[in-house]
Amino acid sequence: PAFIQNMMEGTVSGIEAWGNYQVTPAWRLSGGLSILHEEFRLKAGSLDPDGSTDAANDPSQSWMLRSTYNLTSRHDFDVTLRRVGSLPEPAVPHYTAVDARFAWRPQNNLEVSLTLQNLFAPAHIEFGDPVSASEFDRAAYFKLRWSL
Repeated sequence: PAFIQNMMEGTVSGIEAWGNYQVTPAWRLSGGLSILHEEFRLKAGSLDPDGSTDAANDPSQSWMLRSTYNLTSRHDFDVTLRRVGSLPEPAVPHYTAVDARFAWRPQNNLEVSLTLQNLFAPAHIEFGDPVSASEFDRAAYFKLRWSL
């Protein structure tokens, strides 16, 4: 018979905090931070050559700041700044990204928006082997939302 078992043990500790601040009735600031410490090890008798390395492949820290602003009752402008720490195995460097969104509601049930991602860097890798991983390029998204 075949058995599937991870044969690992370990500890994970950290802290995560998020908050919002309503600067004015039209402007809100949000932010968050995550700090993570992981230690995994294989149990005696495990035949997995790199299982504990794969399990602990998370960034040790990340944070995000966001500003949402209602320019008018029909126009929004949002900006998000995020920083994600490096990954240990395979080694993926940390990255910082800035995204922006502009939305217009010509009617109560219709919204048109444009989102720009990765504004200040041409691309970044979020996971995988840097040699063969896909990059997240600068991008623009147009969205049309109609509700009944």
